[in-house]
Parts: sequence; structure tokens; C-alpha cells
Amino acid sequence: MLGNCSRSFGGDQVQFRHFILGDFFVVDKSSIRFDEEMTLKEDYDFTAQHIYKHGSVIRCNRMVITAKHQTNAGGACSTRDKKGLEEQRNIAILFRKWPRAFRAHPKRKNEVVMHWPSDGDVKGTGKASAAGRRDGEARPKAKAKAKAKGLVKKDAKLKKAAGVLRGLKEFNPTARVAKGWSETQSEYIRKRREGACGKTVQYLLEKFCYKSASGVTKKYKLSDLRYDVGSGGLKLR
Repeated sequence: MLGNCSRSFGGDQVQFRHFILGDFFVVDKSSIRFDEEMTLKEDYDFTAQHIYKHGSVIRCNRMVITAKHQTNAGGACSTRDKKGLEEQRNIAILFRKWPRAFRAHPKRKNEVVMHWPSDGDVKGTGKASAAGRRDGEARPKAKAKAKAKGLVKKDAKLKKAAGVLRGLKEFNPTARVAKGWSETQSEYIRKRREGACGKTVQYLLEKFCYKSASGVTKKYKLSDLRYDVGSGGLKLR
């Protein structure tokens, strides 16, 4: 969060699908590496890679750091040009790799906004990333094999129960959710959050349902709760 104390303490202590700035981060036990094609904005890509592969990152909002982010000598700052051509080249790479996760910043030139889609289909291929899959859900090939053996329904029930148990360990079951500080441009997510307000974590994970953007009724999952709380859309009381 750099040196902005109001932003650091204005939201939740940690968030799980948010951009982590390259000035300070910790990577542990991950095979992901920086994209050597990129000369700028590589920390955006690095964050996206981790969310896509591992399901989330953890951003600590209580650590306030003062750093020369765009004015220090050497490094990425030496790559920038006055016309912003190198920025645009790297932004184009982000748009190509993660078409549903990034958009142009509406107010700041040569900057982007990262917004991870709730369905996890970050590349627009119809396939969800780890962040969009249900916890413990089989990948497509494994799922097809299980279906051929007639085990899908039984397996789904077990995984659903396991996901609920993980959620009740991760979040206080009796905590009630309330409206958070952030807004969303997605109408169905806004309605989902409105319906969740006032309910306990246990009720949400066991009984709460909502309608997706296409009007399909879906069960509220642990990944939904992580996203709503991590993005600041909901908060726990």
C-alpha cells in the first residue's frame, strides 16, 4: 500500500485477489517467474499468474512502505519514455494474456485497473482458473473420467461438504456479514452481496443461493465469500 495510511487502515487487514506492488513482496514455494517479455507492469502480471495458478495471493494492508516507486534511478524507471510507448507495449501484453482481468485506468494515463472476474474465466476461454474453481473441484479431464465411472454426484457432495468445512474453519461461523467499503460494477454481484448482508457465515456456505449474470441459480461457495470479503464488498462482524 506504499505510504498511504488511510488506504492501508480503511479496509480489511488482508485481501486475496488484489494487485501486489513490486516494491515489496514475498514469494514462497512457487514456481512462477517474471515474464521476460515484459519490461514494465511485470508486477501486475506476476500477481495475475499467482492468482491464476494458486487461487489467491495475500495482500497485507497494514504494512505501510515508503519507496521511490516511479522516480528512482535505474531498473524499470530507466525503461520508461516520455511518450509512454513502452508502457503501452507492456499494457498490450497484459490485455493479451489476461483479457478479462485488466482494463485501462479511466483517469490515469498509461495505467491499468486489475479486476479479477468472479467466475475465474480470466482469459475468456470458458475455463475457470484456480481462483474461480470450487475448492477441491476436479479439473475438466479428471471430471470427465469420474463421470464415466458414475462417481460425479457422490464426489460433488463430498467436495461440497469439504468446502463448507474449510470455510467454517477459515471464517467465524457465527460472524454476520455486512456491506463493505467497495462497490462493484457487476449487477449480479451487487445483488448477491445485498442478499448476503445480515446472514451468518455458516448460513451463507450451507444454504444461501444467488442468481448469476445469466440468471442461473448458484450455491454461494467459499470462493465467493473469499472474493466478497477480500475485495471489500462485504465485511464480517
